[in-house]
Amino acid sequence: MNEEGMKSKRIEWVDIAKGVAIVLVCLGHRDVPEGMCVWIYSFHLPLFFFLAGYTTRFESYASFGAYAMRKVRVLLVPYFIFGLLYKTIGFCFNYLYSHAAVDFGAEALILLRGSDVGPLWFIPPLFVVEVVSYVLNLLPKGKTVVVILSSFGGYAMTLAFPSICFFWRLNIAFISLFFFWFARFLRYSRINGRFAKGDALLFFGALIVHAICLSFNPTIIWMGSNHFGIFPLFLLEGAAGSVVIACVCARLEKTRLIKGVFTYLGKNTIPIVAFHYYPGYMILETLFYKLFGWQYLHNVFSHNIEGFVYTICVLLLCVPVIEFVNRFAPWMVGKGSMKEKRVLS
Repeated sequence: MNEEGMKSKRIEWVDIAKGVAIVLVCLGHRDVPEGMCVWIYSFHLPLFFFLAGYTTRFESYASFGAYAMRKVRVLLVPYFIFGLLYKTIGFCFNYLYSHAAVDFGAEALILLRGSDVGPLWFIPPLFVVEVVSYVLNLLPKGKTVVVILSSFGGYAMTLAFPSICFFWRLNIAFISLFFFWFARFLRYSRINGRFAKGDALLFFGALIVHAICLSFNPTIIWMGSNHFGIFPLFLLEGAAGSVVIACVCARLEKTRLIKGVFTYLGKNTIPIVAFHYYPGYMILETLFYKLFGWQYLHNVFSHNIEGFVYTICVLLLCVPVIEFVNRFAPWMVGKGSMKEKRVLS
């Protein structure tokens, strides 16, 4: 970020919302009650694109090149670094358990294409959304039409080639432009003043819209697998669900402990995304089995709370990783060094 961006004040509820979103991602990758899983997947990934759209300030950058390089540093560099770590750890576990051979060339191509990198898959399409949106912002008019057509165009790509994983999930990027620009519309509309305060009327209105959409589209949304149910309803429930969470998080600004926990998680989403699913859960499952003889999904705890217990434990397991990265290798997540931060401040 340029110096102007460094001086801009962070929006507290956005960091809280990012924390909530990453917790929902972790929960969604565990075994939780089906109804809750349907609810989580209806908006948890759209929420990330929504928050990116709400906070992005194109005018803070002198040129497209400066903006694009910033996004390369905070999105693509962490993607490739953590993607490489993700693959390497996977190789090690596979070799230990099955002595399976690894085709490094094929795996490198997979990482480059963004086709099979676990939960990290959504970072390249987020980069595409951010960069394309800079160009769209230059249009004097017609942005709304272009965004809607792009979203449905992305869905048309999915329908036309359902078995193809596009490079950097371009179909998902085009679809997600809707959530990015919906947030920008809210930010620059008269609603924003009420929106940032967690207005009750806005909250209940969005909650009703989200509930109605879920009632007509009661399926688990798998964006990474190109499964959206009824597509227009998916767009509405993703947008409405994001507003609901945003309103709740605006209210959570007043709660010191909860705010602190979710803000910490929200400022460190990439290490959590990279670590929580694999090897995080594998480490936990091994520890529970070795120490207590408990096996996941085999009466470790009550079937309905196993996912919650494992999510809390894996988030705690992520803390040392987060602290190590922030202290010794902040460049891995697109942050300046501690020395650089002191100079800029």
